[in-house]
Amino acid sequence: MSGIEQNPGPRHPKFPCGICKKACKLQSIACDECDQWLHKICIGMSTTEFSRLGNSSDTWKCPNCAAPNNSSIIYSTPELDENNTNEQIINQSEHPSLIHSESDISFPSTSSITNETRSSVNTEHDSTFDILPESNGITTSSPIKPKSKTFNRANNTKGLRILNINFQSLRKKGKLLELIIIDTDPDIILGTETWLDDTISSSEILSNDLDYNIQRRDRPTDRHGGVLIAAKKHLQLHNVYKSKNIEMISGVITTNSKKITLASYYRPPNRTDNEYLEYTQDEFNRLKNSTKKNILIIGGDFNIPDINWEQLAINEKKKTLDLILTSHPSFKQRCKPIPAIGNSDHDIVLLDTSIKAQKPKPVKRKIQLWKRTNIDEIQNEVRLFAETFNQKTFSNIENMWKYFKENIMKIIDQKVPTKMTTTKFTHPWINTNIKRLIRRKNKAHKKSRKTKKKRDRDRYKYLQQQTQMEIRKAHKEYMNDIISLSYTEKPKKSLMEQTYPECNSKG
Repeated sequence: MSGIEQNPGPRHPKFPCGICKKACKLQSIACDECDQWLHKICIGMSTTEFSRLGNSSDTWKCPNCAAPNNSSIIYSTPELDENNTNEQIINQSEHPSLIHSESDISFPSTSSITNETRSSVNTEHDSTFDILPESNGITTSSPIKPKSKTFNRANNTKGLRILNINFQSLRKKGKLLELIIIDTDPDIILGTETWLDDTISSSEILSNDLDYNIQRRDRPTDRHGGVLIAAKKHLQLHNVYKSKNIEMISGVITTNSKKITLASYYRPPNRTDNEYLEYTQDEFNRLKNSTKKNILIIGGDFNIPDINWEQLAINEKKKTLDLILTSHPSFKQRCKPIPAIGNSDHDIVLLDTSIKAQKPKPVKRKIQLWKRTNIDEIQNEVRLFAETFNQKTFSNIENMWKYFKENIMKIIDQKVPTKMTTTKFTHPWINTNIKRLIRRKNKAHKKSRKTKKKRDRDRYKYLQQQTQMEIRKAHKEYMNDIISLSYTEKPKKSLMEQTYPECNSKG
C-alpha cells in the first residue's frame, strides 16, 4: 500500500493560472515580480507578443503587479463630455510605466529617449511631470488587451500629434522638415537648436501651404541655440511667452473643451550652474501655476546626464537628451522615436494623444497642366488682346493693371488645361528614388536601435546622408527647370515675357 494516497481527493495543479485557476502547461507566462503563472489566452496576449517575450530578455509583469497606485495621482482630469468620457480618457491600468509623483516641480532627472542608451525610470523621482516612455515600455511591462491591434492613426484622425525635434540648424533643412511633415502630419512641432536669427523669415523655412503658425525665440547674441513652436493655424496658438532668462517659448491652444499649454525648452550643455537650473525651475513653476486647469506639455532638449537608478549614480558619459513632459499622461496613446532630420544626432520624438481637435476638411487645389497646353493658341489670344489693349484708355494705373490682369487670367483659364489635386500636400520634386531612400533609411533606423551594433548604426548614417543629398539635388534640379530661359525646354514660361513690345509700352 506504500505510495498510494489514503484520501486522494481532487488534485490541485502545481502551477495554477492566476485567472482561471487551471493548470498552466503550454502557452503560459510567469510574472517576473510575483512568479504567478497565467495563460496567454486568459490575459489576451497576442501570439506575436508571446513569441517576442519568449525570445528576449525583457521582463514582464502581470496585471496586478503592473497596475499603478492611483492614490498617488495628484493632477485633475479636465472636464469632459459625459458621452465622450470613455473615448477621451485612457485607462491608467493600461499604462503602468507612466510615473506619478507628489512633490513640487524640479529639474527633471529621468530619461525616456537617450542618444546612446535608455535608463530605467525611478518611480520616486522628484517631479510633478510624467516622462512619456517609448512604446516598448508598455508592451514589455503589461499584457495587451484582447483583440488588440497595432496603433494606426487612421483610427485616430482627430487626435493631436506632436513632434519634438532637435534640428541642429534649420537654415538649410527646410525641405527636409517639409518631407517629415508630409510623412507624419503633425499638429504641433516643438523645436530646439534652430540656429536662426532675424535675417531669416519663418516662411523661408516652411511653405505657407503647410498652414503652420510659427513662433520663435532666437538667441540674441549668437546664431546657435534657439527654440520654436509650430502649430496648425486652426489650433489658434495664442498667449505666446518668450522667456528672457532661459531658452524657452510657450503658448496656449484650445481643442474642443480643453486648453493645452505648450512649451519648447533647450538647456545648453555648458549651462550646469545652479543659477540657470533655478531659472528653469522658476519658469516651469510659472507655467504650472499660471495654467492650473490646462494640460501642460513641455518638450525639448534637456542635456541631462544618464542616471543608473539601481545604483543611484550619475553616468556623465551618456546623456538623456530629448524629452516630452506632461501633467496628464492619461491622454498619451503612443510615444516613439523616428529618424532624425538631416545629419542631426538627435532622434525625433513622436507623441500621439487622444486629445481631439476640430480639424478643417482638406481643400483640393487646382493645378495647371502646361505640358498639355497649345502655346500657339495662347499667343494668338494674347496678340488679339494686345490690339484691344493699345486702343483702350485708362484713367489711372490701377484700372489699367486690373484690366490687363483680368484678361490675361481669362486667357489662361480658357486655354490651359487643369486638374484637381489630392487633399494631401506633396512636393512635385519628390521622385521614386527619394521615396525608396526614405523607406530604406527608416528601416535602417529601426534596426540600428534594436541591435545597437556599430555596423547597423553606420549603415543608417550612410543612408541618412544619401537621402539628404538626393533631396537637395532633386529640389535644385526642379528649381532650375522652373526658371529655365529656354522656351523649347520649358513651355511653362511666364506670359509676361510672351507679350509684345506694344503691350509693354503702355506701362
